[in-house]
Amino acid sequence: MENDFWTASKRFWTTIWRLRKGKQCTVNIVYSGNGVLLTSTWDVVDRWKEYFEDLLNPTNVPSSEEAGPVDLGTGSRISRAEVAEVAKKLLGGKAPGVDVICPEFLKALGVVGLSWLTRLCNIAWTSGAVPLDWQIGVVVPLFKKGDRRLCSNYRGITLLSLPGKVYSGLLEKRVRRIVEPRIQEEQCGFRPGNGGPALHPQQGLRGCMGVCPTSPHVFCDLEKAFDRDPWRVLSGVLREYGVSGPLIRAVRSLYDRCQSVVRIAGNDVALLASSARDLQLSLDQFAAECEAAGMRISTSKSETMVLSRKKIECLLRVKEEILPQVKEFKYLGVLFTSEGRMVREIDR
Repeated sequence: MENDFWTASKRFWTTIWRLRKGKQCTVNIVYSGNGVLLTSTWDVVDRWKEYFEDLLNPTNVPSSEEAGPVDLGTGSRISRAEVAEVAKKLLGGKAPGVDVICPEFLKALGVVGLSWLTRLCNIAWTSGAVPLDWQIGVVVPLFKKGDRRLCSNYRGITLLSLPGKVYSGLLEKRVRRIVEPRIQEEQCGFRPGNGGPALHPQQGLRGCMGVCPTSPHVFCDLEKAFDRDPWRVLSGVLREYGVSGPLIRAVRSLYDRCQSVVRIAGNDVALLASSARDLQLSLDQFAAECEAAGMRISTSKSETMVLSRKKIECLLRVKEEILPQVKEFKYLGVLFTSEGRMVREIDR
């Protein structure tokens, strides 16, 4: 760990976090909206879908009328220097979106790669439409605290397409140049060079104590504030701040027809068959379905295991790569052994 502190800081802090948190239990059962405990896999999946649909699609959003037709002018085109500046600021080691494009790929782009990405951003800018992958977010529920069987005790982290985040970063910089002069000085959050406003309430509390020893206060926290941002209302706010024409059209293109999928229980799949031949056929079909959906099997993390008291060799391939065969494998937090015994799991 001492060496990791200097050479692999991410691995060091991951180890510290795991030691502090202790052993994390995987819960595959949740409560329904009516408080009924759900144990079926499909019921659990439907419950997560229902929860995030209600959370991310509030029905009581006030309507926001557009102030006239949208200007369809093209405005200034996006330059390669703009794209390079945003791409270089991407943080490495972050999870990719549905297109499986990692930030390291974009940070390492040369002149040719940046030119292609700039061309793609300009097509989105002039047409007012973005690729479908940029509109799909993969929601991963992360446990906060409380009862693990309550969906409300999880925070949904959305994994977005990294090229789409580069494009949205370009739009954010252009929007900021317009609205920054009109933002009041009291607005501290989400502004470069400004810290949090924690000092102001502290000074206010001290002043109240000097004037009135008994002074009630209420500290309000908005429930799921960022999840329930009414983007239609925000569109009207942008117009009030002077954002219009192709820029507001480009911002809206990221929200029009956007979709979300919920990832639960990790991304593990177990395939079973009565023979190695049938299992290879199932594996080939599964790999083809993954490829058709824009995904792929991680051969470095996939392994095979034969359930038998005897030593039997089973060579399975994903395309040209042979998957390693093991005697035990942890799946969804449970340790399975080739002998079919649960002694190792119980001892854990």
